[in-house]
Amino acid sequence: MGRRYEASEWVEFLTEPGTPRVSTKRLATKFKNAVARTWSTWSTAREGYEVPVDKDMLAYKTYSSIVGHGVGLWDGEVLSEAEGRAFEQVVKRDSILVNLGHELDYEIMLDTERKPNPARRRYRNNTADATTVKEAKQRALTVLSQVESFLDYLGEGEVEQVWLIGSRAKGTPTSTSDWDFLVVGPGLDDAEEERLRLAEEGRPFSRALGIKVFSRDNLTMRGFHSDVILSETGPKPGQAAILVWPSE
Repeated sequence: MGRRYEASEWVEFLTEPGTPRVSTKRLATKFKNAVARTWSTWSTAREGYEVPVDKDMLAYKTYSSIVGHGVGLWDGEVLSEAEGRAFEQVVKRDSILVNLGHELDYEIMLDTERKPNPARRRYRNNTADATTVKEAKQRALTVLSQVESFLDYLGEGEVEQVWLIGSRAKGTPTSTSDWDFLVVGPGLDDAEEERLRLAEEGRPFSRALGIKVFSRDNLTMRGFHSDVILSETGPKPGQAAILVWPSE
C-alpha cells in the first residue's frame, strides 16, 4: 500500500512508484504557477478579489481535468461543483495551460517508466482493453450525431475523426471516470469557442439542441457521461488517444 501524500506532493503521488526527475518538478511548478495566475485573474473578475484556495490541490485537479485522470475540478473537492465546472471551462480554452498539462503528463509517464508499473505501461502504449475500445466506438456514434447536430445549428464545421482520450484511452480508468472524446475536423476551433460560451451560460450544446445527456451531478451515472472537445488539430504528441471513428 502506498504512503499518504501531502497536497504539495501531488507530483510524487502521480509518479508512484517512480521518482519525479528535477525537470519534471520544475515543469510541475511552472504549471502550478500558471494555474495560480489564471485562478487569480478569473476569481478576481468574478468575485472582486482573489478567492483563497489550496494552490497545490488546484494544480492537481486542473492537471486531472486536462488529461483525464478520473478526478478533476468538477468533483467538488477543492472548489464547489458549480465553481469547479465554470473554472474548468476557462482552463480548457487556455491553450497554454492545456499544452503545459499534456507536456507534464508525458514527463510524469517517463518518470513512472523508470520503475515499471504495468498500469503505466498500458498508459504509454495506449492499450485500452478490447471491451473499452468496442464501447468507445459505439459511444462515438452518439457523439458524432450530437456534434453534427450542433454543427448544423451553427452552420459551419465538419467532422473527420473522433478520438477516445483521457484515462480510458490510457487504460487506467477508475470507477468514476467518464468518457472523453476529441472530435477533429475543419472549422471546429470556432465551434469549440461557441460550445464553451454556451457551457459558461449553463447551456451545454447537447441540452441546447434538445439532446438528452446524463448530468455530472449524478455521481452514479458519471461513467455514462461523455465529455467532448472540438478541435481542428488531432491529439498532441505523447497524448494517449485511440481513433474510434471512422472505424478501420
